[in-house]
Amino acid sequence: MTREQYVMWMEAHDCDPEPFEGINITSRGICYVNRHNTEYYTIIMTPINDREMPDRVIRDCCDQLKIPYPDCVVIKTKEKK
Repeated sequence: MTREQYVMWMEAHDCDPEPFEGINITSRGICYVNRHNTEYYTIIMTPINDREMPDRVIRDCCDQLKIPYPDCVVIKTKEKK
């Protein structure tokens, strides 16, 4: 999934971009907040383009926002030995 596609996924699941506060902003990221509970947020790095995002990053972001994973994301489970 590309960064562009993931932003559309977040927005489809009621997450909105929120500007950073303060004057010493050196990060090149965008904060996305869950509209239903603003305690849940994640930060993704810019630029928002057609670069692929690793599945683990997408899973972490979805977990932070409390939204479902996209179907294309592989969910790894630990195998018992």
